[in-house]
Amino acid sequence: MIRRGARREHRLPGSEGTFRTTGPVGALVTLVGTGIGRYRVAMASITIWHNPNCSSSRAATDLAEELGVPVDVRKYLLKAERPTRDEFVALLGILEDEPTTLVRRDATFKKLGLADQDVASADQVADVLAAHPEMTQRPVLIADGAAIIGRPKDRIEPFLVAHR
Repeated sequence: MIRRGARREHRLPGSEGTFRTTGPVGALVTLVGTGIGRYRVAMASITIWHNPNCSSSRAATDLAEELGVPVDVRKYLLKAERPTRDEFVALLGILEDEPTTLVRRDATFKKLGLADQDVASADQVADVLAAHPEMTQRPVLIADGAAIIGRPKDRIEPFLVAHR
């Protein structure tokens, strides 16, 4: 049985643990026991902006699952999950890295005729990434008013553990 509202309760056999939802986001969630055969879904305090085609991004979600850290996965390239300019501005306000590092310097960067001076400020970065979210460096991990780019990959585990 599922109750709708702020918390969803399930009557399930088995034990507490972490599982991946089957919805479009595919987030990791943790079942927390609330009595015999009753569970609720614990809300994740960490969000990962994820591109499933990126090995670093997959490494972040795989590591979260391996560590049993519940995360919300946002597939930011999907039209329905694309960040707005305001969301990029908010992210840049808490990002531990320099704003310009959030922009990928790849073939698309060159194809658009962009140069480093075009993404030197947080406002410029927000404008470019809102128009071209595929240029967002990934993965991005967000929790408790802090955010990092998960590159190099050895930055991911300390962030996940600190914010679980």
